[in-house]
Amino acid sequence: MGEIYINYSATVSLISVIAIRKKAARKAAF
Repeated sequence: MGEIYINYSATVSLISVIAIRKKAARKAAF
C-alpha cells in the first residue's frame, strides 16, 4: 500500500505543477 500511495501523490503533485505552469503561461501570454 505504501508504494502505491507514494506513486499516487507524486502523480497528483506532477499534474498540479503542470496545471500551474499552464495557468502561468496563459497569464504571461495575455
